[in-house]
Amino acid sequence: MQTRPLSPKNTNFATRSGNSWMWVVGLFLAAGIGGAALVWRAVAPGTLKASIAVLPFLSSGPNDEYLSDGLTDEITDQLARMDTLRVIAHESAFKSKGKPVDIHEAGRLLNVTSLLTGQVSREGDRLKIVVQLKRVADGSTLWSQTYDRLLPEVIAIPAEVAAQIASNLSVSHPSLRSPVARDWETEDHYLHARYDAQRFSADSLNSAIGEYQQALKLDPGYAAAWLGISSARLRALNFQAPPDGIDPGIAAGFRKALELDSGLVDAHAGLALLALRYQADWTPAQQEVQAALVTGSSASAEQLDAFILMNQGSFDQAEYHFRRALDFDPLSTDIVMNSAQLQFCLGRFRAARAGWERLPDVPVAQMLAAYALVWEGQPSQALERLHALGSTSPAIPLFEATAQAQMGNRAAAVELLRNAEESYVKSGLPLYWMAFARASVNDDDATMQWLQKSAAQREAQIIYMGIDPAFMRLRTQPAFRELKAKIGLPE
Repeated sequence: MQTRPLSPKNTNFATRSGNSWMWVVGLFLAAGIGGAALVWRAVAPGTLKASIAVLPFLSSGPNDEYLSDGLTDEITDQLARMDTLRVIAHESAFKSKGKPVDIHEAGRLLNVTSLLTGQVSREGDRLKIVVQLKRVADGSTLWSQTYDRLLPEVIAIPAEVAAQIASNLSVSHPSLRSPVARDWETEDHYLHARYDAQRFSADSLNSAIGEYQQALKLDPGYAAAWLGISSARLRALNFQAPPDGIDPGIAAGFRKALELDSGLVDAHAGLALLALRYQADWTPAQQEVQAALVTGSSASAEQLDAFILMNQGSFDQAEYHFRRALDFDPLSTDIVMNSAQLQFCLGRFRAARAGWERLPDVPVAQMLAAYALVWEGQPSQALERLHALGSTSPAIPLFEATAQAQMGNRAAAVELLRNAEESYVKSGLPLYWMAFARASVNDDDATMQWLQKSAAQREAQIIYMGIDPAFMRLRTQPAFRELKAKIGLPE
């Protein structure tokens, strides 16, 4: 990979976390950086003939769902270590959870040649797992197997399944991990932790952290558990950061995971995200991303690299790495959102809108699609879309204000903004959005105040301020340039 200049270190940044409306940089932690030992080898797109998604296994009941989800992820982890197989990441594969599966449609949406499905049932201390490998082209079954094992023996099944899949798809598998001899109590805590962490709420993350702690107490050498606990702690910062700064144990956990297993790409991604978002230090962030991509690749690492490239002005390379991220995680909400945001910042408003329109069930995406219409010079159509959303979000008035301003109705826009600003604390609106809404009425002082507040709260969106067309008029102003430097953004 081409070496790029590093941005200067800057650690003068506040410690307060962002809020629940974030989507860039932070939201992909919900799925991308997790407790899994995911590795995708860095192979150029189009060179892999074999590709697979492991769909969420069915469970016999809600008490066993953590087992079915955990085994799904463990098999995905094993497959992802093969350098001749493209494996779809958790978030995209799990979009089908709880829904009837049409093999052809799932294969089309995920852009894969094969799918693995499975069922898990437990009776006492035994687990029965039925798996089927399907060819997407004709729906035929390439391979199927039933495993009936005692719970402690289940640990070996993911590697066995992965080896069988490799054989049936005629791909080499020199990178497969041999199962580690581990007692079931440790593994049970680990699987519970992974399940809780994927639910991405403050309570579930706290539960996940507790389960990871129990697993590590029983087995301090469990690399994936070290990755998992640091990932869960990092995700938890999306809800509330400690007032005395970021826990140094988060970085220590990522480093411990790499010490135990150098193939854990997302441990590098976690360290990069810590440096990028919570220290405003782009140098170690880029170093960790490059270390990840030398080892292999993942959706998280590719997306982080895209962010860094974008803010260095390497837009073509940024687009390439967003595409790479989508190769691994084609249905990922955050990657689709962020790649569309890049198009918006490049002034490609129609392309940005098309990206956001891919997410019809995500209110944030629909509001941003309407916002793109404002920039396309179609504010009346934007208002129609926003009115159709009803009261689904307290942010709608902000976007309505931008449309009113574009139509020349400045007084109406300012009134909408005043009402939103009076209730922003209660509504939890991103302060960055308050800034671009104020920019739409050419209120430079208020715009800068909201941008400064956004930066102080470490809102993820702030990473775009230097290239966001909303702030084009401010780019040469000293206060704007000073704020960019404060958060580590290059000139």
